[in-house]
Amino acid sequence: MFEKVAGVYSKGVRAFYNLWQMAKGATEKALKQECKEYILPGFAGWRSKDKAFLTGVYFEDPDKLYFEFDEGRSRKRVKYKDSLNIEGVEPDVYPNGGSGRKAYYSWGKQLDNSFFHLGKEQQFEEIHRFFRECLDAINRASRVARK
Repeated sequence: MFEKVAGVYSKGVRAFYNLWQMAKGATEKALKQECKEYILPGFAGWRSKDKAFLTGVYFEDPDKLYFEFDEGRSRKRVKYKDSLNIEGVEPDVYPNGGSGRKAYYSWGKQLDNSFFHLGKEQQFEEIHRFFRECLDAINRASRVARK
């Protein structure tokens, strides 16, 4: 069985690793800070030092790249939810368990064939642009809470 998929498997693992590394660079460039790897049984990605931002791929949906914001770990409070739309797409919003009215916001970008036909630099810029748009939407929609 493995002989039948060996070539496809190794190319897929290599492609995923390259995507994961590009996501790290794009995350750090967008957030302007170093990020730590964040790996769970169903997820691989990168997390900001304050743990408010998370980027990466859920294995159940490997053709989608995610940018997530945990309002409960940030001083930013989303005040204008309609400003969170990116290219007409609203983020998924989840209640943040135990943190009052704070929420967890998640944007997903589908990576289609046109993305994979781009060169590495163009792919990186596409990922960075998506992460930057998410961060800009959060900044537009937020105010900074007092300490």
